[in-house]
Amino acid sequence: MHRRNKVAIAALQFRLENLSPTLSSLFNNSIEFHRRYNFLNSLKPLIAQVKARIAGFQNGNYHYRRSQSLPWTKIIVGLIALVVVGLAGRALIRTVASKTPSSPNTNIAAPYKTLELNREFSYTVKNSAGEDTDMKIHFKLEKLELAKEIVAKGQRATAISGRSFLLLTIKLTNNEEVGIEIDTRDYVRLSVDGSEEKLAADIHNDPVEVQPLSTKTTRIGFPVNDTIKKVTLYIGEIKGEKEAIAIDL
Repeated sequence: MHRRNKVAIAALQFRLENLSPTLSSLFNNSIEFHRRYNFLNSLKPLIAQVKARIAGFQNGNYHYRRSQSLPWTKIIVGLIALVVVGLAGRALIRTVASKTPSSPNTNIAAPYKTLELNREFSYTVKNSAGEDTDMKIHFKLEKLELAKEIVAKGQRATAISGRSFLLLTIKLTNNEEVGIEIDTRDYVRLSVDGSEEKLAADIHNDPVEVQPLSTKTTRIGFPVNDTIKKVTLYIGEIKGEKEAIAIDL
């Protein structure tokens, strides 16, 4: 066998051996793509066939004759096809990934208890200096929920053993012609099982911006023990009077 052919065969075999794991890595990056198209399995026989022919050629199964030379053209075409398929697969993986919904971190368990409240309040909007303005914000306390899982700041959170999240859904209505920004946690305090301690919300989306002539729904939450039997909500401005709402759970 001529030295030039041996070198070419060795180089070709090296490329084939490195091409297979490269394609495998590429396709393993997307399980969804691998399941639907299964390109890798369809390419493996082609790679194995070319490898076998090269091995046979090296072991003397093929005798070099000028009139019976190895079909280099077919091999080169096959390699080009493999590269093209690999590039197409990479592009398709990116397309599938861009259209695939994000990980179900936000698929949380439903609250295990829900109580409708439907209590409405109206408060004067404060300016940046804390002074009253002539604008009003309408504040509706819609419902109370007890849950083991929540989504906070776009992330899934799970209560530790023996604890739950007490969530209040609040609907804010702005009838003014300018936007209003409000810290909802400043208007709610929570007392648990008759305790004199008043808790502020640890879970919130404050400050909440309500666009002109619009309504926006938000939630605030409190970590509580699973054993709670009743709570009292104190609704009102920090410096103003508060209305107590007793709730049996």
